Amino acid sequence: MNFFLSSRWSVRLALIIIALLALIALTSQWWLPYDPQAIDLPSRLLSPDAQHWLGTDHLGRDIFSRLMAATRVSLGSVMACLLLVLTLGLVIGGSAGLIGGRVDQATMRVADMFMTFPTSILSFFMVGVLGTGLTNVIIAIALSHWAWYARMVRSLVISL
Repeated sequence: MNFFLSSRWSVRLALIIIALLALIALTSQWWLPYDPQAIDLPSRLLSPDAQHWLGTDHLGRDIFSRLMAATRVSLGSVMACLLLVLTLGLVIGGSAGLIGGRVDQATMRVADMFMTFPTSILSFFMVGVLGTGLTNVIIAIALSHWAWYARMVRSLVISL
């Protein structure tokens, strides 16, 4: 609690926004005003009003409902990607640090190669190789970001 009292207002505001987005993502399925996929052609391209807070799109779908549903998908994919990256980094870095020798050197050279490429371009390339879809995007992002975590875990293991 002392952290919230002593930190700058911008940090507190960022944490409040993140907590609000997480709350929306976790609870939005129970209070969405409209089905995000429901097509209602007579209601297409409506401006914001009391019924449709952000208006409707070209197919008559409520933009507010779609935004809330997308928040859930976005947060879920970020959490899955983070879990996969941390697992890869922990296993690879921990193994390299414990085994040491040539395995450690080879692993760190591969990690160096991954870290030399821009991660966004590497992720796009991997999605092109793996194919489209949310699962492949999560795998591609995880495979292009593991090296930093592996180096950090390796350093911690060696220091023990």
